[in-house]
Amino acid sequence: MSIWQIPWQDNNLSLLVFHFLLAWLIQRILKIGRREKYLPGGPPTVPILGNLHIFPTEDPHIKFTEWAQQYGDIYSLKIGSGTVIVISGMETASELMDRRSATTADRPNYHMGKKVTNDLNMALCGYSDTWRALRKAAHTILTPAAAENHLPIQRAEATQVLYDFIQNPDDFFNHIGRYTNSVIMSILFGKRCPRYETPESMGFFESQKLWNRCLSPTAVPPVDLLPFLDYIPESWAWWKQLASETRQKQRALYFGLLDECEQRMKRGEENESYMEQILMEKRELGLDREMIGSVLNIL
Repeated sequence: MSIWQIPWQDNNLSLLVFHFLLAWLIQRILKIGRREKYLPGGPPTVPILGNLHIFPTEDPHIKFTEWAQQYGDIYSLKIGSGTVIVISGMETASELMDRRSATTADRPNYHMGKKVTNDLNMALCGYSDTWRALRKAAHTILTPAAAENHLPIQRAEATQVLYDFIQNPDDFFNHIGRYTNSVIMSILFGKRCPRYETPESMGFFESQKLWNRCLSPTAVPPVDLLPFLDYIPESWAWWKQLASETRQKQRALYFGLLDECEQRMKRGEENESYMEQILMEKRELGLDREMIGSVLNIL
């Protein structure tokens, strides 16, 4: 009797443990996608997916605005086990990002941003010594006093854009694009873009179009929320190919302009551009060449 009883008890115990582990696993799986109680409200979730099944794939700003009207200026979305907090409204954004900057200055890991910029983009990288150095360099061109110095350039470019409107009103969008890019190029590098078709202007808009795709939450897979996607080879992962192409075009543009500025300074042909100031003060600012290129990119 006891000979058969012992194995039966072992089997029964094993079966009990198996059922317990299975129930625990099912419970854990069903909790994936569920909104935690401490999070802001948001659209109803479903198990595992969370809100992934209703996440907009086109024109996300429209759907985000609709949800903001329903759930308030701060709401949450669950993407699998990950969480996205959406801030909608200038007052709310100012309160969190400005007045509470001591606790909100850091950034979460952003896979596509790292792939393209090597984690040197001031708007995307985490709070660190590198971030502080980049911010210090960018701050010199964004002060009220610096803005006053930019007014002559803006007035000159505004004069041309008004002339362009008169000469070719149908090309309104490209005129505005040329104007904004030429103002930035003149301030940063001391080099204008007199036509929309200027190589630097075309290079900027081409690289910016790719960069916008990298940044769009609906244009690339959520690698940050599904980290296993990073192990897929680049030949099979189109988003990695997009990141590589974007990085190549950005570096060709900004480091090409940086090279041109350095050569001009060697010839003694300075034009008092912001880039020249950064190059002369790079040691004091704690910037290497890669970081300088990143400052140009973000500005």
